Amino acid sequence: MRGSMRWYSVISTRRSFGLDVEAAARSLEQKLDGVEPDLVLVFLSHHHAAHLEATAAYLLRRFDRAVLMAVTGAGVIADGIEVEGEPAVSMVAAVLPGVELRPFHVTAAEVQYLSTHPAYWHKKLPIPDDADPCFLLFPEPFSCDGEKLSESMDRAWPKASKIGGLASGARHPGQNKLLVHRVVHDRGAIGVAMWGNIEMELSLIHI
Repeated sequence: MRGSMRWYSVISTRRSFGLDVEAAARSLEQKLDGVEPDLVLVFLSHHHAAHLEATAAYLLRRFDRAVLMAVTGAGVIADGIEVEGEPAVSMVAAVLPGVELRPFHVTAAEVQYLSTHPAYWHKKLPIPDDADPCFLLFPEPFSCDGEKLSESMDRAWPKASKIGGLASGARHPGQNKLLVHRVVHDRGAIGVAMWGNIEMELSLIHI
């Protein structure tokens, strides 16, 4: 029985990609106690960036009902533990009964267009007119102007709350990685729109 909304976070610092992902996934399953999550967020230190597709394939076999998103970062945090500059993987799983989810990716060119044509968002994300959405957003800072992205979304959905953070850890364009489900991107921004039985308090996720 799914019951009420629940969020769980875990972290692994075993310094090996395979061990980190497996350990984090096992810990997450233990916390979920048999309940299937609706959303799984993965934050990988930049040491593991090359393994993002393999991470997605592995996790989608274990959490096949979930919307999966992943972001690389200079540091990761979960379960009260923060790791900076060292290999680590953190995962967050959410059980969201009564909540609709729509993941998305916007390219750098789309962000530029959306900054002057915010109405395009309603074609990009066909959210019902009577919905009151909130958003998780993760821009790639070399290619995406996060301020323009946020401002255009504010104009499209004036009442919507947004939280998230920047992909980080890269020294050059193209090194930060973003993933939605099975597709890896190195530019633009990823996010997920959520509406229904959910309210969001403004905050910031540092990655």
